[in-house]
Amino acid sequence: MSNCPLKLKAQNLTPKQSKSLAPVSTDKEQQGGKTMSPPPFQLMASSSAPAQRAAAPAAQQAASGTTAQLKEDPKPYKVDKKVPELENGANQTGPIAASSIGDTNDFAAKDVNQGALGDCWLLASLMALAGTSPDVLKNAITGPKGDGSYDVKLYKKGGGFLSKTTYTAETVNVQPSFVTYKASGTHAYASGGDTDAAGNEELWVKLIEKAYAKWKGSYKKIDGGWSENALEALTGQSYTQHGFGSGFLGLGSKTDAELSKEITDAIKAGSPLTASTKGDGAIARADKDEGGFAKANDIIGRHEYAIIKADATNITVRNPWGSNAANAEPTLTWSQFKKFFSGYTSKD
Repeated sequence: MSNCPLKLKAQNLTPKQSKSLAPVSTDKEQQGGKTMSPPPFQLMASSSAPAQRAAAPAAQQAASGTTAQLKEDPKPYKVDKKVPELENGANQTGPIAASSIGDTNDFAAKDVNQGALGDCWLLASLMALAGTSPDVLKNAITGPKGDGSYDVKLYKKGGGFLSKTTYTAETVNVQPSFVTYKASGTHAYASGGDTDAAGNEELWVKLIEKAYAKWKGSYKKIDGGWSENALEALTGQSYTQHGFGSGFLGLGSKTDAELSKEITDAIKAGSPLTASTKGDGAIARADKDEGGFAKANDIIGRHEYAIIKADATNITVRNPWGSNAANAEPTLTWSQFKKFFSGYTSKD
């Protein structure tokens, strides 16, 4: 489970080291032994007045099955006591997705910038899909509708064990109002992305983040989780987290060559890929041998990254902190990757 540590900045807040554990969801699908991720916390200056709470969204319509979601917008959730007061802001106007220089698609990994919520597992999954399957993200969002709301398609997992696993499409309807800081009106959770000609910021990351929270019942329930659950919910396909063990009962360790082949083969097959880091202590110990590489590149404990590219020598990952990270896309040797990371997630 990935448990994102907060990166505190501005207003005399000092940087905080990653927490060893984040609040764990009580959702049954988020019980197990995987990674949880924590967010950076970035306070941005703003001259805008505090945003007003948006009206409750219109009733939801399920594509099929019964949607297990709130009837109204999920309430803001304060992950850390140092986070300023939050509220649901006024509706935002903007394109679902937009492009800027360097984009190969409107839905780009660099559009993702994590905020004061521990959902790196979800945001890393969005980055991975943006790099391999942008049409999945494009087809997930429709709108705006007559009331200004948007529909977001997610897949509910069913069956399993003695029966075939199924994925049922469900529609979550949300208004384009997002959690903001009361004092400034700036976005508190996922933010950023490209803008249109009028300067309006794209909505796709924020819409999916909000819809996922509404689908699960609260923002608190997505403060920590597993990327395979997010990827399955977004694609309606099965994903698995792979460790680095090998041999009898996994007591051995995959060689650099074995691991690089697994991941490069998955990339060639078109699979979105994410990777989970070890705990803070393990990373700190390994970093003594690596000359502070992890610290300098914001490779932190219990965090989720998207795998961007890999070859026989190196692997490049992207941090969902985006522009808030010391290095948004660090490149590691396979030896470093095994020292700092505990596993990766790919399509079955």
